[in-house]
Amino acid sequence: PNRFQAIGVADGARYDPNLGAVIPALSDAGLEPILIGLGMSRPTDDDHGDAEADERLLPGYYLQSRWGRPDDRRRATDAVSAVERALDGLPAIPFLIDGLDLTVALTRALRDMLGRAVKADILERARVERVIQELSPSAILMTQEGHRTGWLKAAADADVPTFALQHGVLYPTHPGYPDRRHPTLVLPTRTFVFGDYERRALETLAFGPGEVVVSGSPRLDLDAAA
Repeated sequence: PNRFQAIGVADGARYDPNLGAVIPALSDAGLEPILIGLGMSRPTDDDHGDAEADERLLPGYYLQSRWGRPDDRRRATDAVSAVERALDGLPAIPFLIDGLDLTVALTRALRDMLGRAVKADILERARVERVIQELSPSAILMTQEGHRTGWLKAAADADVPTFALQHGVLYPTHPGYPDRRHPTLVLPTRTFVFGDYERRALETLAFGPGEVVVSGSPRLDLDAAA
């Protein structure tokens, strides 16, 4: 919902620009989607309205209230500590800019950013593991998959296939797509992209043949429907 956009002006409704045309098509194909509104906020009136209007929509904050557990924070803290220990073991290479030593500042910033990212991913993964256990989805469809590490890992561990939709501009040096196939890397089962250029770009990176499929842009379908 925090990515919702106004498509057309007739009804003033908000649409997800990536999934707004895809979710109805899933229903037309006989599938039963369960929607999870990541980024939805309790105090936001629009988010409350969207949740009340759609009985299939689970607000993002519901993940924490229903599937969160007190022990999740210890699990996240342990993971952050492991990352910090790994950072401590790295060689100290000076980072100098025009004679200014930024080594300490950069290391501190890197540690803070990694800590926040790892904590968020571990907390999310713990909740998603319980979502999958309770709801038993046949598959998980997502956009912004580069920020959905917890979802990808939880689904992979449960043998649930994952499908990702390209959500914006994509090119060979895009920082959101890995450039090598590390043994611990978890990628979506299939990634759907706008065109053949994007498919070739990903296949020069960490993606193998058959893992990238050209589907076109769902934004165009949504715009045409409006």
